[in-house]
Amino acid sequence: MSPPAAGSQAVLLATPSWREQQTLARVLRTVASRVDVTTSMDEALARATDARYALFLADLDLVLDKGAAHLDRIAALGPATLLLGSANDYARLGSLLEADRVSFFISRNAVLAEEVVVTTSKLLSQDLFGVEKYLTWGARTHHATLRDTSARAQMVDEIAAYSAGLGVDTRVVTMIRTVTDELIMNAIFNAPVDEQGRHSWAELDRTEDRPLEGRHAVDVRYACDGSLLAVSVEDHFGSLERATIAEYLGRCFQGAENRVEDQGAGAGLGIYMAFERVRQLVFNIAPGARTEAIGVVELDEQAFRSRERPRSFHVFRLRGQEGRP
Repeated sequence: MSPPAAGSQAVLLATPSWREQQTLARVLRTVASRVDVTTSMDEALARATDARYALFLADLDLVLDKGAAHLDRIAALGPATLLLGSANDYARLGSLLEADRVSFFISRNAVLAEEVVVTTSKLLSQDLFGVEKYLTWGARTHHATLRDTSARAQMVDEIAAYSAGLGVDTRVVTMIRTVTDELIMNAIFNAPVDEQGRHSWAELDRTEDRPLEGRHAVDVRYACDGSLLAVSVEDHFGSLERATIAEYLGRCFQGAENRVEDQGAGAGLGIYMAFERVRQLVFNIAPGARTEAIGVVELDEQAFRSRERPRSFHVFRLRGQEGRP
């Protein structure tokens, strides 16, 4: 799938809901240069053929009712694709993910407008990195650089203790521990690549202590605004591919979790386990330079226990940043 056209600041919105058209168009106009609205995939394809868009935002039902062919043709014209669905739509989304047709998915929720604004603003501005974008302004960010693999457990304990000190329910603290550990493990062992592009640390013994020198150092940031806690883990290789994330999530959404191996390059099960425990899972990728993975956790215990807890994923790829720093 092609990246959004450079310089394009327009958004194409496709949804059959009049109320959603009004709400999202108003929100999108605060950050986009132009917002075109349609109620059908046929019209969306015609508009995308005649104009340049940075983002195509569409209702999942509308896309699936028409079939994936229209979505493929629109994506081939350049815009990134953001689909709106519900907390029960992950299985239906799976085939679209495996085919690498979707960059973003937002499950409709009480803060839908805010999430759409953040996603669209990042895409249009290409100001991708930073955990603070997902929290209320002013939330204090804590930062540490891991320079030894043994620091992973210490970092997980530190964030768990911080969460517990805020009065977070113990079950949510356990979830935060799991998310943090999975993201750090991916950054340490799955991100490093050698000169031939091989994942040089993927098969190493993960119980053995070893230094994290130079590009192997991992940066961890975390912050909380009282409602959400966000953990950011950043590697300095930028080797993660959007297609890899989409493939693993897509296979798992379709009930094929047992086919995703928790070993080797990619750590698909780790990505899926993190997604299962967050409200938002975000990947910011500067190819060949760095990848930031952000897990945003809902601190409300009732929301955490709900079977219909909304979850969203976002995969951003920085344009024009090929090559190592």
